[in-house]
Amino acid sequence: MLRKSVLISLFAMGCTGSSAEPFDAKVTWSIKDFETGTVGCPDAFPKIRVVAQGLDENGFETGRPFVETFDCAAGSATLTLYGEGTVEREVDGESKSEETTGRYVITVQNTGELGETVHGESLPYVVDIAEGKTTVTAPISPGGNYFLLGWRLENAAGEHPSCEALGVSDVEIRYRIAGTSDALTTDRFACASTHPPLTAPGEDITGFGVSSPLAALQTYEGQVIALDASGAVRGQTDTSFTVQPPGYAPYEITNVPVTVPINP
Repeated sequence: MLRKSVLISLFAMGCTGSSAEPFDAKVTWSIKDFETGTVGCPDAFPKIRVVAQGLDENGFETGRPFVETFDCAAGSATLTLYGEGTVEREVDGESKSEETTGRYVITVQNTGELGETVHGESLPYVVDIAEGKTTVTAPISPGGNYFLLGWRLENAAGEHPSCEALGVSDVEIRYRIAGTSDALTTDRFACASTHPPLTAPGEDITGFGVSSPLAALQTYEGQVIALDASGAVRGQTDTSFTVQPPGYAPYEITNVPVTVPINP
């Protein structure tokens, strides 16, 4: 199994003086090995590292991340973050001021005792105090990887209206390893989904979502299906994609969204 060694600079969580109000972010994790199906914290990787990276008003990363380490067996932890304003943080014995928006992207990593090796990593999740989003549930699937698929709805005139304008409620992706008769895996997303919180791949994007954990170095084929609120098919198209190995990236990003023609 491929694992990656990383070095992350840790910054003190203590703040010497801040105009931003602190808030508690509750993080819960679970681990299921993709290859063996084993559930629980591996003996060789007894720690969880939670990385909370601040986001600016446009959704781009800003400032230094907040990093905390917990015992994996605990299953959950509380991380202190800050709402909109200024935060004074102590770094290497010096107090430094940072602006915060109260919006963070959180990633949860299963690591060795000293954090020297990342065994598995969750997808990123956003917390936003202004929207009341302060909890994260982060499954981790060591040995598997994910695929980020973008879609673009297209009408008969070649235009790309919104999901609502086209009467599309959800997008469903059904796929299997190419050339096999394996059972189909089905992932379903809200049409305008933007999870994980990344800049959308490509232009004229309607939405995007991340697959279930998948076997690496495999090519998958299937269909992308647009559904209305009743579950009726509004349009569909074929697709294929290849999953990269664990450690290459938390997920592979496709730069070209799949175009789904919508029936008149």
